[in-house]
Amino acid sequence: MPKATKEDRIIRQIIKKYGNRLDLKAEPHVFLEIVRKYALDLSGLEASPDGGLPPGGVGPVGPTSHQVGPSVEDLMKEILKLQRQLARLAEKLGQ
Repeated sequence: MPKATKEDRIIRQIIKKYGNRLDLKAEPHVFLEIVRKYALDLSGLEASPDGGLPPGGVGPVGPTSHQVGPSVEDLMKEILKLQRQLARLAEKLGQ
């Protein structure tokens, strides 16, 4: 006999508790009770122990003060040095 799936086990539990047929006109709250009780089991998501959302999402941002590589200030200093060198070369060539 094949092993019953999770869905089969849940269906058997619902039939055992509420019977073979549901009269939603007479007792509409039964449907909502079933959805609330079994929705998480059928969705395949893990329930978190505190009742909140399951863990996930984006982690915290790392420190930005320890960046690797040159900073904007370093680049500006080098650009200014190059500008001065070009100005001196242009002066020498212009003579």
